[in-house]
Amino acid sequence: MDYGNLLSKSFTLWRTQRLLWWLGILAAVGNEALAAVVRLALGEPRELLNADPVQILNALEIRLTDTAWLTQAMLFFFVALLLVWLISTIAEGGLITAAGAQTERPLSFREGLQAGLRLLWRFILVDTVLFFPLFLVALTILLITFGTFISVALQFEEGGPPPVRAFTGMMACVIPLACLLLPVGLLTFLSRLIAFRAAALDDLKTRPALRHTWQLLRTQFPSIFMVGVIVVAVRTAVGLVRSLVLTPISLLTNSPTDAAITFTAELLTFILSLLIMGL
Repeated sequence: MDYGNLLSKSFTLWRTQRLLWWLGILAAVGNEALAAVVRLALGEPRELLNADPVQILNALEIRLTDTAWLTQAMLFFFVALLLVWLISTIAEGGLITAAGAQTERPLSFREGLQAGLRLLWRFILVDTVLFFPLFLVALTILLITFGTFISVALQFEEGGPPPVRAFTGMMACVIPLACLLLPVGLLTFLSRLIAFRAAALDDLKTRPALRHTWQLLRTQFPSIFMVGVIVVAVRTAVGLVRSLVLTPISLLTNSPTDAAITFTAELLTFILSLLIMGL
C-alpha cells in the first residue's frame, strides 16, 4: 500500500471538498457539545485538584446515594451520548460515501446526509457488535472503582483506619483490566474502520461486513494496522501541538481560546481521519 499517496489524496480532498467540511462539522459539533456539557457539569478542574480528598469522597458519597440525582444524571448522559453517537454516525456514513464517490461525481450535502441516514442502521449494528467487548471491560472497571470509592467514603465517615486493602484490591483488579483496554480498543478501532467502509462503499449488510472485516484482519493486518497508526498519529500530533501551545495560555488568562482551538483541531483531524477511512 502506498501510504504517501493515501495521505496526499486525503489532504487534497480535505482542502477542496466543502461537503466533507460540513459533514465533519456535523460530527464534531456533537462531540464538542457533549464535552462542553461535561466540563460545565464537573466544574473547573483546578478546583478538583485543590480540594481535600476527604471532601471529594464525601461529596461523591452524597451524590451516589441521592437516587433522584443519580437517575437524572444517568438519563441525561445516556440521551446525550445517544444523540452524539447518532449524529456522528450519520456524518461518518456521509463522509465515507462522499470520499469514495469523488472519483465519479461529487455528492451534495443533502446526498451526503441521505447516504449517512441510509447507512445508520447498519452502522449502529456494527458498533453494537464491535464495542460490546470494550463496553464489558470498561463497565467492570467502572463498577470496581465506584464500589471501592463508596466503601472508602463509608470507612472515612465511621472513622476507620486508612483503607489500604481496599485500594490494593481495586488496583489488583483494575490494572489487568486496564491493560486489556489497549488491545481490545485497537482491534475495535481497526475493525470499525473496515466494517464501516465495507458497509458504505461495498454496500454490504451488517453480517457480511463483519465477516469481510474479519477476513481482511487475518490476511492484511499489517497494512490495516499502519492505516490505523496514521489516523491515530495525525489526531495525536495535532492534539499535542494544541495542548503545548494553548493550554498554558488558557490557564493563565482563563479565556475561551483553548476551547475554540480544540474544536477546530478536532474538526480538521476528524475529517482527515474519515477521508483516510473512505479511500
